[in-house]
Amino acid sequence: APKNLTLAQQLTLLAVPGAALAGVLAFVYTTMFAFLWNGRTPGRRALGIHLVDNSGHAPGPMRALTRAGLSLVSFALFLSGFWLALFDRHGQTLHDKLTRTFVVRLDGV
Repeated sequence: APKNLTLAQQLTLLAVPGAALAGVLAFVYTTMFAFLWNGRTPGRRALGIHLVDNSGHAPGPMRALTRAGLSLVSFALFLSGFWLALFDRHGQTLHDKLTRTFVVRLDGV
């Protein structure tokens, strides 16, 4: 970085690409596990929960892609899409509502 940049400008030069990379990794992680591991990420697996669609099955590739993209929007809106789950009777986030998905505990799995 050029020496005439302020500390804030130098940090911005690092933070913006870092945030973009984190977003891409989160998108790929949630999408791939949603349909390759039947709606279970390693974290969901450890907690015994699944991501399912309104038919009770793991979401298909397009629904998983859409949900992952919308979860980034939920995150970018100061986590407001995630906070919605605290006040929703089904515990759905904004991206869950928009893609008709649910995070559930399945018995015997």
